[in-house]
Amino acid sequence: MKIKTEFLKLSKTLHTWTGIISGIFLFICFIAGGLSVFQYQITQWSTPPQQVVNYTPQNINQFIQAVQKQVPITQDHFTLNLSNNVSHKIPMIWQEGHSTWIANIQNNHLKVEQQQPSELGHLIELLHETAGIPTHIGHEKTGVILMGFISLLYFIAIISGLILHLPTLVKDYLVIRKTKNKKRFLLDMHNVVGITNLPFHIIISLTVIVFAFHDVFFTILSNLTGQTIFNKPIISEQYIQKKPLDIKQILLKTNHIAPNYQVDYMDFNHLQNQSQAVVRIAIYNSDNMLRGANHNFVIMNPYTLEVTNKFFLNANGIEQFIQSMFALHFGSFNGIWTRWLYFILGIGGAFLFYTGNLLWIQSRKNKNNLSVRVLEKITIGAMIGSVLAISLVMATTKWVVILGFPKNLLNLYFIYGYYFIFTLSIFYCLITDSKKSLKHLLFLTALSLFSFIFTSIIAFCVPTFGLWVNILSVDITAFFLAICFWYIYKKRSG
Repeated sequence: MKIKTEFLKLSKTLHTWTGIISGIFLFICFIAGGLSVFQYQITQWSTPPQQVVNYTPQNINQFIQAVQKQVPITQDHFTLNLSNNVSHKIPMIWQEGHSTWIANIQNNHLKVEQQQPSELGHLIELLHETAGIPTHIGHEKTGVILMGFISLLYFIAIISGLILHLPTLVKDYLVIRKTKNKKRFLLDMHNVVGITNLPFHIIISLTVIVFAFHDVFFTILSNLTGQTIFNKPIISEQYIQKKPLDIKQILLKTNHIAPNYQVDYMDFNHLQNQSQAVVRIAIYNSDNMLRGANHNFVIMNPYTLEVTNKFFLNANGIEQFIQSMFALHFGSFNGIWTRWLYFILGIGGAFLFYTGNLLWIQSRKNKNNLSVRVLEKITIGAMIGSVLAISLVMATTKWVVILGFPKNLLNLYFIYGYYFIFTLSIFYCLITDSKKSLKHLLFLTALSLFSFIFTSIIAFCVPTFGLWVNILSVDITAFFLAICFWYIYKKRSG
């Protein structure tokens, strides 16, 4: 296929600069995004056994009434967990100010205690959404809006890269030349990963743009189709005879609406005003496309059982399109195999952005340009540093718990620990030679990932030590990633 030289030059310029500008942010989002498909499993992995409650009350209604009698705030709001698919197996949980409380039955007695469930999975999801950029603009996260603009550049980079490779696509696809020229090998690998994962990258870039600017897009869609989207549901103003909650009736109603789904948890709010009371019911079916990363939702009045929103259950037209956008972005369809596929594609995407920046740097490094050297240091520090920060925080999670780190500060340790290691990595790269800093960061990352399986071995061999083993697949995955980073480290050291 023949394309004009001028058009190819323009495509190369667009691909290079849009890729360079967006690469670092996208690397962090893709690494965290690959991990976030197992957000709940990571949270369970990091939760000490003493915080896991396996009790399911035989009479849920009596259990709730007993808690509400003892704890007045639960008469207004609480969460009821009904499945092991959620982050914690705690039957009843609620917020009071900045504190988290749980209720359970132990030795036939109601036990209410302050608890601090692990939010390690939430940290990873936050990095996935925002690339670690804090603060808000109005009701939106600053990082989400910024990633919308970044994804626009990302989409331009995808299209311009595709145009560049169209003339030789058939001939050069899957060709990896093992020559002494490392840049040639890196370029071949970059092209193979990019072309192979092209549909995935197009989906991710477009869906992020929609998520970031959803108010604008949904307003346009509403005007074009005449359908109202995401309006606050109208709740009937009617007198309701005061009565207690009946979980069995809520489950029966939910099963009637969504017969092929299982209920994972229920969020109850505004219970003291029964005409305005709301329960948000999280439902799951591995065979269906899901509205969220892990669930579809049904919203109803828990007393009247009036359904105010079914969030795309049995949807058609525009609602089905929006649901598909969410499901395609999160990989929330077709069960566990799609999640593993998205994990691999997420890691592959991060590799694509790293090699893209590296190729640009290597092609200009001989010019002794200060800006190129600085970009190289920031690329290494931010990209490898983000992986080191995530892996080191995760690797030390179980250790800080058994060493007596205050439970109420554990989630702060996740957040500030990540930012401290990430910032320190960038600073170290800026003051150190690039080759040396890259080798050191790769070595530390591999070491921290190897420590996952090392921790599990200690927990298994010396159970009295206080460590624990629960979801071994997390440790095994970390071990294989450690081998990859160790291999890269040895290649860099050779």
